[in-house]
Amino acid sequence: MKTTNTQITVKNFALLCFSAAFSTWQMGVIYFSGTALSLWGRTPIAVDQSIMTIIIAAGYLLSIVTICLVPRFMVIVQRLVFFIALLAMVGIIISSNSVISLGFFYITAFCCVFAIGGMASIAAHLFTIETTWRDAILGMVFSGVAIALLQNDFVQFNFSIFMGCSIILVVGLLIFHLKLPAKINVPYASKLSGHRKPLIPYIGIFLMVLFPTMLLLMATSVAETVPHGVSTMFLSAAVLAVVLQVTKVKLKILSGKDYSGFLMLTPIGFVCAIMADYVPTFGLVACVFFGFSVVLSNLYLFFLATGFSLYPSRFIGAQGTALGLGLALLHSMVLEVFRNSIPLLYGIYLFISVILIIVFHFLEPHFMYIWRQEREVGGEKSELNPNADTQEQQKPEMEPMFYKVLSQQEGNLARLILEGYSEGQIAKEMNISLNTQKSYRKNLYSKLDIHSKRELFKLVQEED
Repeated sequence: MKTTNTQITVKNFALLCFSAAFSTWQMGVIYFSGTALSLWGRTPIAVDQSIMTIIIAAGYLLSIVTICLVPRFMVIVQRLVFFIALLAMVGIIISSNSVISLGFFYITAFCCVFAIGGMASIAAHLFTIETTWRDAILGMVFSGVAIALLQNDFVQFNFSIFMGCSIILVVGLLIFHLKLPAKINVPYASKLSGHRKPLIPYIGIFLMVLFPTMLLLMATSVAETVPHGVSTMFLSAAVLAVVLQVTKVKLKILSGKDYSGFLMLTPIGFVCAIMADYVPTFGLVACVFFGFSVVLSNLYLFFLATGFSLYPSRFIGAQGTALGLGLALLHSMVLEVFRNSIPLLYGIYLFISVILIIVFHFLEPHFMYIWRQEREVGGEKSELNPNADTQEQQKPEMEPMFYKVLSQQEGNLARLILEGYSEGQIAKEMNISLNTQKSYRKNLYSKLDIHSKRELFKLVQEED
């Protein structure tokens, strides 16, 4: 099955009204409700933590169910969610009854949590991979600075200022979603279509959602124990996002190498956290390195969009949201078990971060190939336009030059290997036995004078 290129490219200012506004608003809700980051609540409203926990769980679960049931109408759903949130925030401001204000705050929190899955689904289905990259960078710079200010230990922002800013942010979110197409008209892959998802990178996509989430959760649990740690971590993330974008522009690629570098630098933060027991200054240094994990976590929409380009499933957004929720619950249990053994906990964090680096090392060539293909596909819409033409406008896929020395079957085999299909999937796609596939692979490697898949990926990268 060949999908129609219906994704849209969104202008930078509009992206600021998307995840940047949402991230800042979300962190504000957390900041003032005290449900995370050990801030214990700074709202004058008497928030019940047990009720907030139920609201967060309900928001996530209902979001996942909604995405599965009506993925094509998530834009309309999100419009309704943000409109309700806006009314609730106005209600908090104008209400003089504390019980009513509390009810409105719970509604706001529910809408905030529910919108997480909806935004993931919309971005994966509608946005180009390049757009989700820019969204991550712009969102990190804007929200990183804003959250650093919100979480700082020097100037305390009162609840009224937060509510006023939140109304502006949610209005921006509402306007953005009103300009999106009301219905998501993208073709979904299905079993009947005969479209098989390339197993290796598809699984890797969700690992890339889980890894940064895990790193961020671990980093945050450390940063909140350091004076000025949380604000330092997010401010560092804003600066690092600029660095990542500059290197991407300089190299003119969607750079997996840069991502790999950020991933490898994150464990240094956990090393510094362990050393902080002996030299307290290393605590803040650790938080600077934790900024790498914040940037990586902010790229989750980028990886979901990449996953949708590989296999356009209606469940991409729901799967990503469910995995993130599951990992958060798992981390909370780990944190509870080792809360009284902090050095051991940090050692576990360090071990996990190193394992993540090793796994990404094996996945990186597949991602680099996917992003190379993305650059060679034309027909992207140039702006956020609900009336834009949705007809297929793809250029023929550019094949590497070395394909000329291969037979048709060997060329097909090379393409499927690069796209990440397993040996079993390749046999089904090419309608050949595993033994025949091994024979083609041997001839392929011999003609190209290579000995492994990684060398095959290297040949492709050398043509960039």
